[in-house]
Amino acid sequence: MEHLFRPGWHCVGVTDEAPKEGNFKTLEVFGQPLIVWNSGGEYHTFLNVCAHRFSLLTNKPSGKMPILKCQYHGWEYDETGNTRKIPDAKSFRPLAPGMLCLTKYRTETCGRLIFMTMAKTGPSLRDYLGDGYDRVLEWFPPEVKHCLCLMKDFNVNWKVQIENAMETYHTTEVHPKSFGDFLTEEQCRHDFGPSYSKLTVDYSKEHSFRTYLDTWGHFCVGAKPRYKYEHMLFYPNFMLARLSLFTWFESMLPISPGRSFSLGHAYCYSGKPGRPLTFFNNLWVSRYGHGFVSQLAREDGSVLPDVQRGLEAGLVPRGGLISTREERLTHFQEYVAQTTGCRRFDLQTPQAAAG
Repeated sequence: MEHLFRPGWHCVGVTDEAPKEGNFKTLEVFGQPLIVWNSGGEYHTFLNVCAHRFSLLTNKPSGKMPILKCQYHGWEYDETGNTRKIPDAKSFRPLAPGMLCLTKYRTETCGRLIFMTMAKTGPSLRDYLGDGYDRVLEWFPPEVKHCLCLMKDFNVNWKVQIENAMETYHTTEVHPKSFGDFLTEEQCRHDFGPSYSKLTVDYSKEHSFRTYLDTWGHFCVGAKPRYKYEHMLFYPNFMLARLSLFTWFESMLPISPGRSFSLGHAYCYSGKPGRPLTFFNNLWVSRYGHGFVSQLAREDGSVLPDVQRGLEAGLVPRGGLISTREERLTHFQEYVAQTTGCRRFDLQTPQAAAG
């Protein structure tokens, strides 16, 4: 927590969730209740705890408040977190300016995504995300439509979720209908940076139902198909993915060694405004995207708790082995080990096993 998470920037939502002045949403991050509030054309993140006697300001998941107001005694706060109004203020000793205020966290947006950090100082969001900043702007432009919000607790360690998303070796067993047979090594490419890794799958030469569906979908929206699946992990826990007309992101937040919280949103492209079929495409593409991403989540959710139970067994089988389809895991674990100073459990690579 101290080395990997608290110093970093974390996605806490999207502007679609609180688009208007006064809109807010609440959530928990690292066990802390937060409120994200749209005020003055900016997004602000506060600890969702009143400075008076520490009640939650609100227990609602979302809503609208022109002024932040505590549900218990009615204390009001402005966008800086300072008290704006105290009911029956004369019954209190005079308060010096700023004596009692909300805990506020640095908050920035990247396109439609809202990020916050618990670190009082440190890099800007752009510097922290690096290449990821421009990738978010590219993959989540204003013309794509929001089609799914996924917020769910999982009874697994956060790294189990991350590693599952990084490798394609499990897809034939867990996602046989969603992804089909193994991809060839020629179709897959892994790229690595100091604090990220990327998988690119090229299926442009396939003659399959997937390519035909992709061709037809892009024809309907008037776009040129890419025939690629791209997945990026920006360490430690922020993932972006793009497939056909869909893009999505997921932020995996630890709750405890055996529990994690997933916050994700999916978007779809349904065509340029003004096209005759755009409205109908939006309905079809949104429904298909919602079903596809939800199905992947259900399939992974059916097996990952068993992965967690196996890891907790203690008496694990000797060895462990990493294939070329799983090599991103090694890069990720090296980053975690170097950042935290923890010893990495040694898994054999194909080269080490052969040599």
